[in-house]
Amino acid sequence: MKPFSILIVADDDTERSDFAAIVENAHHHATVAERGQEALALLRTTRFDVILADVILDDIDGLQVIRTAKSLQPNARIIAMAGNNRFLAPSFCLRLATAMGSHAVLTKPFSLQELLMAIDGSLHENDSRSPLVACSTKRA
Repeated sequence: MKPFSILIVADDDTERSDFAAIVENAHHHATVAERGQEALALLRTTRFDVILADVILDDIDGLQVIRTAKSLQPNARIIAMAGNNRFLAPSFCLRLATAMGSHAVLTKPFSLQELLMAIDGSLHENDSRSPLVACSTKRA
C-alpha cells in the first residue's frame, strides 16, 4: 500500500504529536499544524489525501479549515474530531462538520484503532457521496 499524506490540525501539543506518531507508524506521511491559519497556508501549497482536523481551534473556527479544505482540495478526505469544551457539545460540532462534508467524525477521546479505522475507511471510499463513518468511544 502506498503511503498517504495526512494533515493533522490540532492545537493540543500532546494530541498533535500522538496523532502524528500513529499516522507515521501506519506508514503514512504526517504534516502537523498547530493553528488553523497554519493549516490554511498548508492547504494552499501542499496536496493532502486526508485532513484530520479538530473542530475547535485556538485561533480560528475549525469548521473554516474544513470549508477551505473542501474548496481547495475537493478530493481530500476529511476527518473531523471534537472533544468537550466550555461552549459547545462535541456532538453539535461534529454534526456541523458532517453537514460541511466531513467523511468521518471522531469524538475525543478515541482509541488508536478508531483513528486508524477512520483513516482507512475514508481512504477506501470510492464515492464522495458514500455514507459517513462515525466513530466514538463510549465514556464511563
